[in-house]
Amino acid sequence: MIEERTELSSLPTESLCEIFHYLEEDFRTLYSCLQVNRFWCKQIVTILWQNPMPNTYSSINLGVFINSFEEEIRLELEQNHGINVNELPKPLFNYEKYLKILNLRGVRHAVFYWLKNYRLSKNPFFDECINFNQNPTIDIIEKSLVKLILKNSYRIDHLILDLSRRYGDILEVEIFTNEEYSGIRNITKFSFVNNTSEICYNNIKNLLQVLPTLCTKIEIFKFYNLIYLHDEYETRLVNNIKNQNQLTSFDLSKGYINISRMIMALKYQATSLKRLTFNKISFIDFSYFSFDHLINLEYLEIEGTYPIEFILFPLSKANLKLKSFMAKFIEIDYNLKESILKSSKNTLEELYLEIYIPRINGKSPLCNICPNLSHLTISLCIFDKIHDHIIIFLNYINNLKNLSHLLIEFSCTSNNEILDKFNEVNLPCLKYFSFKFNDYSFISLKRWVKYFFYNIYFNKIIFYFKDCYLNIEQMNLLNNFYIKNKKNNFSLVCSDNFKFVAIKNPEF
Repeated sequence: MIEERTELSSLPTESLCEIFHYLEEDFRTLYSCLQVNRFWCKQIVTILWQNPMPNTYSSINLGVFINSFEEEIRLELEQNHGINVNELPKPLFNYEKYLKILNLRGVRHAVFYWLKNYRLSKNPFFDECINFNQNPTIDIIEKSLVKLILKNSYRIDHLILDLSRRYGDILEVEIFTNEEYSGIRNITKFSFVNNTSEICYNNIKNLLQVLPTLCTKIEIFKFYNLIYLHDEYETRLVNNIKNQNQLTSFDLSKGYINISRMIMALKYQATSLKRLTFNKISFIDFSYFSFDHLINLEYLEIEGTYPIEFILFPLSKANLKLKSFMAKFIEIDYNLKESILKSSKNTLEELYLEIYIPRINGKSPLCNICPNLSHLTISLCIFDKIHDHIIIFLNYINNLKNLSHLLIEFSCTSNNEILDKFNEVNLPCLKYFSFKFNDYSFISLKRWVKYFFYNIYFNKIIFYFKDCYLNIEQMNLLNNFYIKNKKNNFSLVCSDNFKFVAIKNPEF
């Protein structure tokens, strides 16, 4: 045990920090590591406190911040709000300086739940309703906490503005523009989410107004759930998009009203934009988009856009040179999708396709359209003529000489049909194969295992299964099959679906 500690402590600081960052979501392990020694504690505190106030029902001990408030505020809390500051924990670190993500709504949420817990700790029978939006104690703590964060944090990278119905206006904009508070001036990511209200709040409007000049280094915009976007907000968001010179990523998900101008504003990002995502957005009026300017776009993701032609047609004419294309829709006209693939013929490495087989019948195989694919995920919709359609599909992916990862999502329950012809497909570099389906039989499972162990010599095979769909007899049969084959590196994993995975090298 002593030798292990010595070896671990001898690792370079950079290596230890990298290990700790792999554990970012494993709080239990991080808190255990926190107690090893002073050095580990200092490194892990920076991780644990980079996003302590998410917009969830979590509660943190805000006492460690309140002790750092100005003396006037601490006195106000004691005399007029019933909070005994002297009893609150003294901070071991200036935790606010480690924040990397500032969720303005998350701050108020954290204050609300901390105050409830504090009142209960003083009186277990406390049952007074604490008003979320109209509470002077929450107001003073929220404002002081945001000031403390903006003044002392030098790492804030991501600003989140959530406009759900529960919340009122944010704090006055002067707090963010104060020269003493540099907190959000260096953000590289801005998220504007959950706008379900028709109310236009003045402070939110004012913050969006100054954001282009206050924050000039934004690289990533994420807009989510814009069911209704107020005209005042839309105008200011468009101005924000226009005035960012380093924008590399634009993500618009679940947008409906007043989103067209935001998309058209992307023409001002002609050389910098590399990632573009449109997920489940709809247009209520005709808008002509032009994407000819996106000459350096590398990643394109489209899912559930309606009508799809508004986006797909101009993209098909843009002569894109993509590295990744996620086409998560069953297109009306396959030719438009194929045009995007052809324009990226020599650059495309990663592709996600949803395909209705009759639409690729007679079309060029992928090896002629984008021969340098290394990762392919394909979702098949097959309802009839199963044998014929599987042949069409396998011809479509045949001879992809650089393909290393193949993932197939199959709607048909006849799993053997695809295996019968799979050995005729030429995929010489395949290292990872995943096959997701709706049903299975043990006869089919045996054939798949035998095929990949003995025909392609894969090193590892995993079968993911739904135990809730199996009776005791079937479970016993599956367990016996596992015991018999585990020496060949076959394993079972309980999952939400049936999936067969074959891995040629364990590291994949």
